[in-house]
Amino acid sequence: MANCRWRRALAGLLAGVSLSVLAVMGSTVPAAASEGGPAFVTHYVQRGETVWKISRKYGVPMEDIVQLNRLPSASVVWAGTYLAIPRIDRYDIYTVRRGDTLFKIAGAYGLTAAELQQANALAGDLILPGQRLIVPLGGSTGAPSGGNAAPAPAPAPSRPQAGGAGVRATDYELRLLAQMVEAEAAGEPYVGKVAVAAVILNRVKSPLFPDTVADVLFEPYQFEPVLNGTFWQEPSAESWQAAIDAVTGWDPTGGALYFWNPVKSGYQPFLESRPSAGWIGNHRFAY
Repeated sequence: MANCRWRRALAGLLAGVSLSVLAVMGSTVPAAASEGGPAFVTHYVQRGETVWKISRKYGVPMEDIVQLNRLPSASVVWAGTYLAIPRIDRYDIYTVRRGDTLFKIAGAYGLTAAELQQANALAGDLILPGQRLIVPLGGSTGAPSGGNAAPAPAPAPSRPQAGGAGVRATDYELRLLAQMVEAEAAGEPYVGKVAVAAVILNRVKSPLFPDTVADVLFEPYQFEPVLNGTFWQEPSAESWQAAIDAVTGWDPTGGALYFWNPVKSGYQPFLESRPSAGWIGNHRFAY
C-alpha cells in the first residue's frame, strides 16, 4: 500500500479526529478571499528536522503545523513525509464536521466555495469529516509574518502534469512497474491497474520524488509489496499491458501522486489530508 507506514497509523490513533473548529489566528478580523492560489506550501521533511525548526523556517506557530497536519504532538514528525505550511498572514484552521460542505463553510466566513477550494488546492468539492481546511481571513497571501523566515518553496500543484509520456522506462523498469501493478491491483478493474502505474510515473516526474521508476519503487517505506515481498510475483498479461498503457501516456487519475486502499490500510492521516483525486475501484487517489 502506497505510503502505508505503521508509524503514521499510530499517529492517526493518537491524534484522533476532532469535530470542532480550530481558530488559530486572526479570528476577530473580517474574512477575505485568498489571493493568488493555495494558502499553503508543501514542505518535505528532511532527516534531523523538527517541528520547531520548520516553524522557525517559515515563521508559523508550531501548534498550527501540528493541527493542520494532524500530528500527534509537536515532538513527532517523520523524515520523508510532507507537511502543509500556511503561507498567509491570517487564517483559521477548520476541521470538517459531518454534514459540512465547502459552500456552507465558506459562507460562514464570508468566502465563496471557489475561494475556499482554491486556498486548499482541492481538485473538487469533496471534503471528509476530520479533514483540515485553511480558511483565509483578512490580510494578504504573502509569506507568513515572521520577519526572518526563509523563502517558501512553491506549493505542490493540485493537478501535476498528467500522463506517463516523457518518463523513460527501461525494459527492466517496465517489468518492475508491471510487478507493482500486479502486487497492488491484481483484483482491480483494468483502469485501476493503469491508475496505479500512472501514480508511479507521476512520482518520477514530480520534484518531490526520485527521478527513475526503479528509485521511486524502491524508495524506503513507500510501497507495502516491496516490504512484504509480494512485489516479486510474476505479473499477468493484463498488468504488463497496464504498465505499457501508463508509460505511453494514459493517466486515469489526472496526475495523482498517492493511492491507498482504505479497507486494508485503515485511516491514513497524511493521505487523507491530500487533495483528493477520487476513487477507482477499491483505491483512493490523491494529489
